[in-house]
Amino acid sequence: MRKSEELLRKLIETEPECIKLLTKDSILIDMNPAGLGMIEADSREQVVGQSVLRIIDPGYREAFKDLVRRIFNGESAILEFSITGLKGSKRWLETHSVPMRDDNGKINLLLSITRDITERKKTEEELKKYREHLEELVKERTTELDIKNTELERFNKLFVGRELRMIELKEIIRKLETEIVSLKKLIKKLEA
Repeated sequence: MRKSEELLRKLIETEPECIKLLTKDSILIDMNPAGLGMIEADSREQVVGQSVLRIIDPGYREAFKDLVRRIFNGESAILEFSITGLKGSKRWLETHSVPMRDDNGKINLLLSITRDITERKKTEEELKKYREHLEELVKERTTELDIKNTELERFNKLFVGRELRMIELKEIIRKLETEIVSLKKLIKKLEA
């Protein structure tokens, strides 16, 4: 039994993701070294027994409190939120939380596995900016194409109108030529 406990402790200590236990009031009971690194704590003693809400950015505190309420109501939950570490660094985290029960089946703690998703969030933001830039370029090109199409339609109308006028003029010339030939024949008859 002792060896199993030691193995489990080693697994938790070497896990690259944050593993933490919280009370119903968001008080930290324990956290592995990966988690301490994420929140920029130098030791467990620096944070154990304190509320984790103080490092959660204000815009996400209510969502985190709701997550805790859900867990203590027997649900499992996932949340993405941002924190400001103890030394001032901003990070994005994703936590997967489940209830832990005592021997009587009563929920007494919240167990979370949390990963740092800061790089993913930066990439998502860059992709969003790139997409917005592309959309703006498409909008600009569409406007340019609309202007060119309008010009082409105007030139086309002018050209078609000119062509129709040319056809009319050719028809008038053909009629005049026919009349001239008829007049020449009439003049020859009259002269004869």
